[in-house]
Amino acid sequence: MATYAIGDIQGCYKSLKELLSKLNFKPNIDTLWLTGDLVNRGPNSLETLEFLLNEIPESNLVTVLGNHDLYLITLFYKIFEPKDFDHSLDEILNHKDAEIYINWLKTKPLLHFDVDKNYALVHAGIDPAWNIEQAMQLSKEVEAILNSPKKEITLDFLRNMYGNYPSIWNNNLQGFDRLRYVTNVFTRMRFLYKDGSLNFTNKTVLEDSTEKNKNQLVPWFDFPNRKTANIKIIFGHWAALRGVMKKNIFGIDAGCIWGHELTAICLDSQKLFNVSCKYL
Repeated sequence: MATYAIGDIQGCYKSLKELLSKLNFKPNIDTLWLTGDLVNRGPNSLETLEFLLNEIPESNLVTVLGNHDLYLITLFYKIFEPKDFDHSLDEILNHKDAEIYINWLKTKPLLHFDVDKNYALVHAGIDPAWNIEQAMQLSKEVEAILNSPKKEITLDFLRNMYGNYPSIWNNNLQGFDRLRYVTNVFTRMRFLYKDGSLNFTNKTVLEDSTEKNKNQLVPWFDFPNRKTANIKIIFGHWAALRGVMKKNIFGIDAGCIWGHELTAICLDSQKLFNVSCKYL
């Protein structure tokens, strides 16, 4: 019985199937962790969701929400018009079971922590100012809103979810400012400025950055005195890194959708497995 984590799939269903075959993954025995961004950009988002819902027991599957998964939810609820942005989600949105897929996604957390394994799973990262207990509590605050029995509460959050303010954590944040910041950290964060505020523009690596103030930027996982330094953290989102492994940090989005690899890590051995992109 093994536990594997796989980086951002983004609708790359054929690569997912090949990687699971390479792992000799047994759905009823092994456990699969996913870093979010299950859908969008790739050609087979619908097939990806169908497979995850129907072929892997819920007890053997852990996935967190990524920014593209949240985007799909907003499109389903018509927070935005689908035609307003480029995406590859029409097959899901027009499917007879669309609501089933959306309701399934809404139940997923922004952060998963296995205290026995000392592993955390997140899409983008964890604010260096948060310890794991605070991070888990903040994740649950957003989860409660997404799964509120009162639909209008969920819709109000989705309408107010996007935006770059506030850009720095304060324990006194409340309302949509608090929920937005938490969501941005878990699903969008890459770099922080040295004062601890979020940078939302740089999606590459420092060596390739054209920002004038790039000397002020620090990857979130390298930020000094990070309070989760003793937790093993698996994350995706940052494809430009092409994967990163250092003490207690495992970035496993290797950029499959950009023509590179889909990556898995075995949590028990920390061994990596890769398959190439099947589309570009």
